[in-house]
Amino acid sequence: MKEYAEIDPGFPMRFIRIFERQQAHDHSDERTVIENNREIILNNQNLERRGQLFGLILALLGLSGELLPLSLAYR
Repeated sequence: MKEYAEIDPGFPMRFIRIFERQQAHDHSDERTVIENNREIILNNQNLERRGQLFGLILALLGLSGELLPLSLAYR
């Protein structure tokens, strides 16, 4: 940095400001990615729960579909 300061005395401070702005931008991007991933994970969990509920309903319908004719046949 000393060599750059000899060429232009304001360069080291400009370099630091550029670095700080870039770091703030990177942190902002990372925050956005984390928020988006959180939303995706929550949506996937809701879909999984819905799929399990539909699976249970289908299993109960299939079971009742077999038990009903059996119970009527033995009367």
